[in-house]
Amino acid sequence: MTLATPKTFDSLLIELTRPPIGIRSGVIPILIAAAFRAFPSAFILNHRNRGYISDIRPSDIEDLCDRPHLYSIQVRGIDTHTRKLLTGITDMFGDPATRGIETDALRAAWDSIREWYSGLSEGARSSVMVSADASALRRAIAASSIQRTLLFQALPEILGVGAKKPDAALKRLEILKEELENMTGAFRAKASEISRQCFGAELSTTSEQDAARKMGSMLPEGIHPSFE
Repeated sequence: MTLATPKTFDSLLIELTRPPIGIRSGVIPILIAAAFRAFPSAFILNHRNRGYISDIRPSDIEDLCDRPHLYSIQVRGIDTHTRKLLTGITDMFGDPATRGIETDALRAAWDSIREWYSGLSEGARSSVMVSADASALRRAIAASSIQRTLLFQALPEILGVGAKKPDAALKRLEILKEELENMTGAFRAKASEISRQCFGAELSTTSEQDAARKMGSMLPEGIHPSFE
């Protein structure tokens, strides 16, 4: 992916309203909205305080025209390797039911990985029982508010593979994804191990469900009926 140098909107609006272009200020919001609508993959819009704006609303366009110094824009280009990486991320993390609705490859990948992260269990998002790379992936997703920061800076550093090798990057990313998703099973196994150690060797050869029932029978009646 190639990105042009960020350009603030105040300088852009000055160019548009001055000769030789000379666009009337009242028309500019309509032109900007039409540009974002027609070329959603061509721009990255950032706010000085809010970071990347993933869903550009009419109120954003109005604020942009009123306070252009708070906004910057970058024109982006997506090469074949980058598009394959973004599509792979969307397929890996996205909901199959909504796949294909978002035509902007960058936005689709961003939305997919963020929604996946929000659906992880609290333990998977905070446990120390994960690898350093899985922990770094969690931090990057949670901390990033700008698309390009996560997808084109943080991810390549974590995966150790750049966008020029999308297959290798996706393979490594899938391993980390599965590691975090499997944390629930890891917690359950650890809890079962501790329970067997605490409640006696007789639980060591039973299934987790049977072990839970036996533990319940060892407790005074009424303490924790859910064991049954």
